[in-house]
Amino acid sequence: MERMNISRIIICACFLMSGCAKNIPDVVKNPPQGQVSCYQNINALKVLDKKSFDVYKKQFDKINELYVFYNKQKSQLDSESAEIIKLEVNSKLMVVCSRVCNAVFNVMNQQASELDKL
Repeated sequence: MERMNISRIIICACFLMSGCAKNIPDVVKNPPQGQVSCYQNINALKVLDKKSFDVYKKQFDKINELYVFYNKQKSQLDSESAEIIKLEVNSKLMVVCSRVCNAVFNVMNQQASELDKL
């Protein structure tokens, strides 16, 4: 159930980032490795550390809310302001993806340390 929610969040983010383009950009057709990696890491974290997963899921939910807000308001903003908001939201997405990656690394590192004790 929660896996579907994360999938929806990421898909919504991709749709929102693509805007109302008639031609789907290559980025959406073939997501960058960073987006795929982020999705894989959040799915791994769900299994490895449910508590951390819940924290980061809330952060992704907030970013999704910001994308919705941005899309509603961008027609009323000048192009520079809209670009700044878009960059800020994308930056936050990258930060949360980095946190998720780090959390997965830490869990795997802890498990490797446990193996070393054998």
